Amino acid sequence: MRKELLFAIVAGGLFGLVIAFGIWRINSALSPRKGTSSQTESEKPSDASISIAKPSQNDVVGTSPVAISGVTKPNARVVVSGEGKDYFTLADAKGAFSQEVALIGGINELVVIAFDEKGVAGSVSVNIIYSTEFAKPQSTPEPTTEASTDSIRQKVQEKVNEALNSPTAYLGTVTDIAESSIQLKSASGEIQQVGTENSPTVIKDGKTPKAVKLTDIAIGDYIIAMGYKNGNHVISAQRILITTPASPSNRTAIEGAITDTGKNSLSIETLGKESLSATVDANTIVYRLEQDKFTKIKFSSLGEGNLIVVAGVGPQGKLLARTIFYLKSE
Repeated sequence: MRKELLFAIVAGGLFGLVIAFGIWRINSALSPRKGTSSQTESEKPSDASISIAKPSQNDVVGTSPVAISGVTKPNARVVVSGEGKDYFTLADAKGAFSQEVALIGGINELVVIAFDEKGVAGSVSVNIIYSTEFAKPQSTPEPTTEASTDSIRQKVQEKVNEALNSPTAYLGTVTDIAESSIQLKSASGEIQQVGTENSPTVIKDGKTPKAVKLTDIAIGDYIIAMGYKNGNHVISAQRILITTPASPSNRTAIEGAITDTGKNSLSIETLGKESLSATVDANTIVYRLEQDKFTKIKFSSLGEGNLIVVAGVGPQGKLLARTIFYLKSE
């Protein structure tokens, strides 16, 4: 009996060691290794000082304006540059910000630039597609009536339902065409699947956009497929636009105090003591901040010592000002 008891104790101990070793191996495999980056991390925006909450990349919206919201550094000065207009807002004490932006039909690149208390800038961008065809809300599945009230499962299901009922888009070059699907290759090389079983509307872009047949889409065409994504990451297309890839906007912003002004130019010094310049033209708009509201003023009203934010197009050394926000005098 003692031998059997001793054997049982030893066997139980060995079994416990095996289980413990297995758990340790699993935890080791799941833990991130130092010096490596996950794929998710590599897909984050290039500047960690700004995070966009909404909209998501390649969202399709049916109304304009749309609110863009996110988080940056507390009390940061934020410029949102849309396709046709620039906007200025302030982040709150927790870094949250939100700004409504007017959209143009098709692809809209929204560029967000934030300046912290030291004048250090961060920038991210998000692409969204504006199509009035998606203005009508999609019906949402009714909530479950089962007695079980698992809150975590319910929240997960709500997120899934929200994702499935939010229109999105795939953008890329057609690499294969089947009877009821189209295969795309995105700019990043990702292969994406588009379902065409619902006979989507097809528009060919150009000076005069026109409706064409689904069979007019050819391998090599660049398309924007808009619709709803299923659980297999396949978009069931409702609308397809045959177009060309959008070029990077090269929109940015600079901030500083004016050190000199010319007839069509100005020079500023940033909080970091860097000297920058910008040019203006007949399309440049100047606003002055007064009692939390912006009033349009003339460029000639600006002078040395004025703290401004300049939003425009081009590199910092050759920035063409589209909008100047006059914040205050030093």
